[in-house]
Amino acid sequence: MCGIVGIWNTREPVEDFVFDTMVDSLSHRGPDGRGVRRFDNGRLFLGHRRLSIIDLSVAGQQPMSNEDGTIWMTFNGEIYNFARLRQDLERYGHQFRSRTDSETIIHAYEEWGAECVRHLRGIFAFAIYDVNQKSIFIARDHVGVKPLYYYYDRNTFIFASQPRAILASKGFRRQIDYEAFSLFLAYGNTPSDSCIYKGIIKLLPGHYLIHNDGRLTIQKYWSVVYQPVIRDETDAEGAVRSKIEECVRIQTVSDVPVGSLLSGGIDSTIITSIIAKHLDEDVSSYTVGFEEKESDEREYAHFVADRLHTRQHVKVLTCADACRMIPDITEAFDEPFHMNGLFPYYSLSRLVESSGGKVVLGGDGADELFAGYLWYQRFSDAQSRSAVRPTLQKIMSCLGMDASLNKRSSVETFFYYNGYFDHESQKAFLGADIGLPNSELLYPLRKHWRDDVPPVLAGQLLDFNCFLVDHCLTKVDRSSMACGVEVRVPFLDVELIELVFSIDHRINYYSEERKALLKNAMKDYLPSGMNQTRKKGFSSPLDSWLSKGITKVGEDLLVRGQLCENGILNAGKLRSVFSHLNPGQQLLLIGAELWMRRWINDDRDSILEFSNQCHNSIRNNNV
Repeated sequence: MCGIVGIWNTREPVEDFVFDTMVDSLSHRGPDGRGVRRFDNGRLFLGHRRLSIIDLSVAGQQPMSNEDGTIWMTFNGEIYNFARLRQDLERYGHQFRSRTDSETIIHAYEEWGAECVRHLRGIFAFAIYDVNQKSIFIARDHVGVKPLYYYYDRNTFIFASQPRAILASKGFRRQIDYEAFSLFLAYGNTPSDSCIYKGIIKLLPGHYLIHNDGRLTIQKYWSVVYQPVIRDETDAEGAVRSKIEECVRIQTVSDVPVGSLLSGGIDSTIITSIIAKHLDEDVSSYTVGFEEKESDEREYAHFVADRLHTRQHVKVLTCADACRMIPDITEAFDEPFHMNGLFPYYSLSRLVESSGGKVVLGGDGADELFAGYLWYQRFSDAQSRSAVRPTLQKIMSCLGMDASLNKRSSVETFFYYNGYFDHESQKAFLGADIGLPNSELLYPLRKHWRDDVPPVLAGQLLDFNCFLVDHCLTKVDRSSMACGVEVRVPFLDVELIELVFSIDHRINYYSEERKALLKNAMKDYLPSGMNQTRKKGFSSPLDSWLSKGITKVGEDLLVRGQLCENGILNAGKLRSVFSHLNPGQQLLLIGAELWMRRWINDDRDSILEFSNQCHNSIRNNNV
């Protein structure tokens, strides 16, 4: 993976040192190389920070061009079908100068224009400058594994892998988008196309954008669709097994060693097992555990590693370790993000880096594809109970009672399982005129809700379009990239996604069993005797950690902090409600304050001080 950035100012030249700062703000994403190209008399720049994975030679340096220099590209990601695509393009007369997957995109664009994205199988965010058309074409992969942000006004167009590169541009004012902040309080991230900084927008997954003659054209080219055509269980299992094997196999293509992230659960075990079988070498596996037994999965990971004979690398993450990690996590996430899952994932990425690893495969996406989350059945049960409500509401109406009481929509019910602060709870501590009304707060979910499919399938589609990209994949990208590590996600291969959603849902979620299809299809890759029933999200022992003193230190940080001082939170209200919030809600607010200090006020010192205070509190509690 890499970091990409570009700017086009149609009014005046961009100063070289300003663009250098923008490029180098992404150095963590690409520690192996740096490239800058200047066009249009200095009004247009393309920049790239390189993490070398395929073709480690200078031929892989970017920005990269075609033969005559009329097409220039900066690219972040991996194209897994590049070898076959290259063969097709060579038959069409295209000539290649490197062994990279990157160059394949350039010639695909020459051949098919914007439709080139439909030919790509991989994870990507890239920008192409077409010299003859005087246009910039940017695109993001089907699922949104790789991030892409942009800013646009009458004279300036900027794109980047992360907001920090746009923040470094000349004249950009760091202003909080209060609607995005309200959404963050609801979801623990800034969902959909929103961004915490006013004026910056995310390019949505499965979309491309063309900037030409001062105008933007945005087009959706892909979305997940449930169209069941496979209704035989044996056919479904065979197709899934074959496709997963293929996805893992093609994602091991690399000029550096490939390892796996191993929790000992079904998803990571399947991937590790296929890698171990496919690669003619010892495979490294990486595991993070905890001192707190209720959160520790080392026992399961050890079991699988022993059976598959991997070189297992293990890190035990303590509460003290997490406290020391706070400044680095705050530095890695330039938008506010719930910190719970960040502690183990950032620690895991560090473990890969410190062990000499550079590319690993992870199991993200399997829960959304194969109905693996615990809340699906709870949501389905809640929907079944609500099926009698229309009759009940009619009776209540006839009795003169308010039929709207206790009425909760399907989307509101689903929000309950993953959300943090709804409209009413936000009002309890927000400053004046900050929060969104409930209808707008739930819009990111509402626009993907389907009431014509079974509740579990509706939940899968919501998670696939929202929780997966906005939470899981954002966590993976920022944490791994901060450590110079590339994480590949075989379960999110576009061909596998399309296959699974072409299978009758009753096979995928058979007899209310989570991951029924996946377990049946891949049973030969699951070691005999492994525990297939447990399911714990990749998160830290939050209750235990906060009870050791972080809650008190965090409350002091908040009520005397920048969010309150700037009127975003109400200090009096916050102090009265904070102790009544659950640990996840408390940590969400603490993380927001840390983000505000680092990314709005550029105050690193107080973050380090908070980290030290938390560490001291833990130490005192252990004495």
